[in-house]
Amino acid sequence: KAKYKIGVYGNHDASKEFRKKDSVFLSRLLKTINETGIKMLINQGEVIEIKSQKIYFGGISDLFSKDFNVNLAMEDCPKDASVKVLLSHNPDIIDFIEKRDGIDLILSGHSHSGQIHLEPFGALLPMPVKHKWLTRGLFNLGNGTKLFITQGAGYSSTRVRIGTKAEI
Repeated sequence: KAKYKIGVYGNHDASKEFRKKDSVFLSRLLKTINETGIKMLINQGEVIEIKSQKIYFGGISDLFSKDFNVNLAMEDCPKDASVKVLLSHNPDIIDFIEKRDGIDLILSGHSHSGQIHLEPFGALLPMPVKHKWLTRGLFNLGNGTKLFITQGAGYSSTRVRIGTKAEI
């Protein structure tokens, strides 16, 4: 029922191997997403105006696809945008962001917070990211950019979640 609905591919959706292996499932999934009115941002952006403030959302294909392009995603951002947001399924996108990009916020996921997360140890399963500290929550990356990592709603491989919260 949300007025604005945008999204990006995750690692399974964007994988060329997945697309070849299960193209029927993927085409049904994309058709269903489209029918719900969700606009998938694949190396492109969308301006959403709220109370006369322009918020720019750039979205990239997942890093595993090897065809993500931050420059393309952000190139149509109007100069008068109040906020620049980048949607990237994988938080390792921080390796590809530069100060000149002027991104205020990166919204990400992918890690499921390790699926089994016990304090004070943290994530107990191998994290599917390069930067193991990128588990969940809000991070200040410097240069005016923040990163928020959602813990997601599901799981991957290990079909259990302990000590994590599915925000959705």
